[in-house]
Amino acid sequence: MKTPQPSNLPSDVTVQQKLDGVYYRLFETMRNGFAIHEIICDGTGAPIDYRFLDISPSFERLTGLNRSIVGKRVLDVLPDTEPYWIETYGKVALTGESTTITNYSKELGKYFEVTAYQPAPGLFATIFEDVTERKQSEQALVRLSMAMEQAAEVVVITDVHAKIVYVNPAFENVTGYRREDVMGENPRVLQSGVHDESFYKEMWETISSGRTWRGVFENQRKNGARYTERAVISPVMGTDGTIVNYVAVKKDITEDILKEKQLHQAEKMEALGYLSGGIAHDFNNILGAIMGYADLLADEWAPESLSGQYIQQILVSTERAKQLINQILSFTRQQKQALTEIAPQLIVREVVVLLRAAFPSTIAIETRIGRDVPSIVADPIQIHELMMNLCTNGVHAMDERGTLRVFCEAQQLGDGISGRLGAVTPGKYVAITIEDEGCGMDARIIQQMFDPFFTTREVGKGSGMGLSVVFGIMKEHGGNLLVDSEPGKGTCITALFPVPDENTIPPWKPAEGHGRPIQRILLVAGDISSGTMMSRMLRELGFDVSIQLDPSHALEALTAEVIPFDLVIADYRLPGTNGVNFLKDACLVSAPSRVVLLTNHGDREAENSAAAADLMSIWHKPFGKSRLRNLIATLGDVDMQNEN
Repeated sequence: MKTPQPSNLPSDVTVQQKLDGVYYRLFETMRNGFAIHEIICDGTGAPIDYRFLDISPSFERLTGLNRSIVGKRVLDVLPDTEPYWIETYGKVALTGESTTITNYSKELGKYFEVTAYQPAPGLFATIFEDVTERKQSEQALVRLSMAMEQAAEVVVITDVHAKIVYVNPAFENVTGYRREDVMGENPRVLQSGVHDESFYKEMWETISSGRTWRGVFENQRKNGARYTERAVISPVMGTDGTIVNYVAVKKDITEDILKEKQLHQAEKMEALGYLSGGIAHDFNNILGAIMGYADLLADEWAPESLSGQYIQQILVSTERAKQLINQILSFTRQQKQALTEIAPQLIVREVVVLLRAAFPSTIAIETRIGRDVPSIVADPIQIHELMMNLCTNGVHAMDERGTLRVFCEAQQLGDGISGRLGAVTPGKYVAITIEDEGCGMDARIIQQMFDPFFTTREVGKGSGMGLSVVFGIMKEHGGNLLVDSEPGKGTCITALFPVPDENTIPPWKPAEGHGRPIQRILLVAGDISSGTMMSRMLRELGFDVSIQLDPSHALEALTAEVIPFDLVIADYRLPGTNGVNFLKDACLVSAPSRVVLLTNHGDREAENSAAAADLMSIWHKPFGKSRLRNLIATLGDVDMQNEN
């Protein structure tokens, strides 16, 4: 029988002890959190809580809880624990099905990725790690992605070789290209040809050197239309400091530039309006004196005499000058217009009849009048003038040979339409369109075409006021103008008149009658020249006239007279005051049966002041003796047989 030899292998107890030591050191040093729990169920076997049986040091570090929780229920330690955790762990402990979940613990304020398994029936162990930072990074990336996808600005990302790797939906909306159309392409697909090679070279040198480039592109949409965008292009650096991508953030500023130009144009037109209005005011005073004295001289000379003929030519010239001033004032929107409800198609037909008679036979006129064209509130005389100006311009553009088309129809317009007077307000309009087959216009001429005194015709063949008058008329009527023209392709101009929801006609008050006839007149003049001329014309018409140049002396004359004046005429521009204030004072100190404010055509300040004072009688200078006679006659109770 052999004697048993001593074995060098460790005993089972020793191996187990060593393994226990390894497991303990692993338990104590593992980076992930670890815990063993006992599930707690109600009478029906449904999990309602669980108890901590053991926790690792890393559990304490990751959760902020310590070993005092061992043996306690989770709802005692963390009362607001979400039912989700208990239900999930209960399923593991009762069925033995392991699971891995990532969820947020509101009690601990952290995200955890947890693997749970069943070490024994009714128990579950968890191994977990804190993934809060990772989840926050993921959420930040999601938010960044959503921001880029939903941003109104265009975002384009390229690789280092300028190949497009990402565009957002705004890129598709602005350019018209779909995302799949441009992936892998170079952004040069948007180039319009406006910028030269040096422009792009400077941009590329900037961004490839690690700097940010800022500038403006004139690019081209998929449909060929040009647009302007402001861009910021920056390099994206990798962890090693090298460029890995380029990102461009761009904004379509086409509409902004248009609005800026329109604002600049409006400011320029307003400045020109005030300048023109001021010139017209002073010129009217001079013109009034010339017209008045020429009218007085006409009574001294026989019309068939040479001097009489010269005087008539002076009167004709002053009348033309007066009409030019009225055109200037129509442009500056300083004349009050009598707006009334009209049927625009009737005016269009009337103008077309006149045009056919006035234009040469080499001009064909085609018309199209829409059905059910609504009424508008407008000045019929100005609509007539607008059409005549536009049609005459069209005929000149065709060198009096070709077809002129005139349309009048109702249109319902939506958003996004820009006119020469700003954005077109969505709504219903009556559109009067004049289309010619002439030489057309380039962008520069289109930009200036409504400026006063601007013309492309030869010197002496146009005042340059026709289209500016059109501009003033449309501005007065709250309308807009659309212009479509290219060199060699003719011009189409559409005047848009808004259709009000309820057409309203401005109220009109009839002149009141007076019992006493006009015999004695007090004239308070702003300057001696026009005042002297007007007083002579009044005397020529048979009236007893007293002229005053000082408003205070005029008030004294009103109070001193035993027999009151029948009519007081006051110029608006008076030293130390204005005609409206003077007439108010005159009515307080005396009882003139009639008062009249004398202004220049288009004196907006005077007319607003008179309207506020409810002054119904306003006469516009200049005028000759015959018109002065008619103006006084409108006041009633005038015996013109006294005229010398």
